[in-house]
Amino acid sequence: DELLAAAGASRQPGEGGGWAIADAFRFRQQITREAEADGFKEELLAALSDECFDPARLVALLRPTAGAAAVSSNDSIVRLLLHVDSLQPDIASSLMQLLPEYQGEEASDAMTTTRLILSQFRWLEHIVDGAALVGAASEMMQVADAPLKRELLLVLPDLVQDGQHAAAADTLRSVLGEDTQFLASVLDAFGSLVLEPDALAEVCASVMDAVAGANVEDLPVVVRFLLQHMTKDSAKATVAALRTGMQLDLLRGGDAAAGGG
Repeated sequence: DELLAAAGASRQPGEGGGWAIADAFRFRQQITREAEADGFKEELLAALSDECFDPARLVALLRPTAGAAAVSSNDSIVRLLLHVDSLQPDIASSLMQLLPEYQGEEASDAMTTTRLILSQFRWLEHIVDGAALVGAASEMMQVADAPLKRELLLVLPDLVQDGQHAAAADTLRSVLGEDTQFLASVLDAFGSLVLEPDALAEVCASVMDAVAGANVEDLPVVVRFLLQHMTKDSAKATVAALRTGMQLDLLRGGDAAAGGG
């Protein structure tokens, strides 16, 4: 509390009380300056780690702060700290490591906290080490339950710098090759990436390979994606993949109906 208070933050009264910051710009400036001092970063990270042990205090750090007029500002304490380059890699790593503790069903309180953690990475002004973040997310996907894995896939484009979109696409293609149940989330993430023509062609090829195993409810999204990115050279293969994949789905649907009858 003392380190954050010195930069202009204050904890609001009550159990699990949120935080208030009178001037977010001044807060960031102050923390950025202090982070250069010997021992400050280590002390701040240790204090944040202690806060995160308590779920209510963790949520308070992740919620938007109140401003001088008791109105909500756009950024939480954690997001403001993520905007400090010297702090971002360590804080981002700590957030990723918290995720397994908050796995749960889609509508559970645990997943609400998971989404709140991952929302801290949305639309950051600058990513210091995108490769490390994508690597951490990829490792987390190996042990994540399906709901958490979907959330990680959706946030992946926000974890990379502009020149690293191809690396993010490779990770998404790898997930798609392993399990088509994540097809809709993967396509959503692909839509946020800017790819060179060759990389986009590889993505479309991976999606075409996944059509036959896609869930029926995912097919409209798949069709839209492939038609949107279809070129003269890929048109024949795209149409063939969609025709074959959708015929298999119709056959599966017919078998299910026959079995039900």
